[in-house]
Amino acid sequence: MKNINPTKIGENILLLLYTEVLLRFEKDLTHHKSFDIRSKGFRQTQKQIDLTIRAKDKKSELLQEISNLSFIKGESPKNIFIFVRNKKESRAKSLFRHLRNSVAHGIYEKKKIGKYEYLLFEDFHQKKLTMIGQIRLLDLNLFIEALSATRK
Repeated sequence: MKNINPTKIGENILLLLYTEVLLRFEKDLTHHKSFDIRSKGFRQTQKQIDLTIRAKDKKSELLQEISNLSFIKGESPKNIFIFVRNKKESRAKSLFRHLRNSVAHGIYEKKKIGKYEYLLFEDFHQKKLTMIGQIRLLDLNLFIEALSATRK
C-alpha cells in the first residue's frame, strides 16, 4: 500500500482520523495503562459491526495468519484487524497504537469493496508489517469510539 493521496480520501475522513485517532492517542491515551478490549461496550460494538480482531505475539505469526486471507488484497468485504501485540500493552492499546501509526505515517487508503467503501490500514516497524486491517467507512467512527472507551 502506498502512502495516502489526500484528494482520494476526502477531507471529512482525514479530519476524523487526525482528531479521533492521532490526536486522541497522543493527548488522551498515551499515558493510560489500562485498556480492555473485552469490555462489554466494545464487545457489543464488535458484534454489531461484525469485527474480527486477532492479536499475535510475533511478526511471523502475523504473516502466517494473513497469507491466505483475501482481505489483504482488498477483495473481501469484512471488518478485520490483525496485529502484533506489544507485550507491555493491552490488546486494545496495541491496536490503537498501530492505528495511530498508520494514520501518522499515511499508510492507509480508501477502497470500494462490493457495495461499500472501506479504509485499509497498515503499520510497519523496521520495514516489517506489524498490523493490517480494514474497516467499513460507515463503521469507522463507532469503532474508534468503542476502542477509545476501553480505557479504564
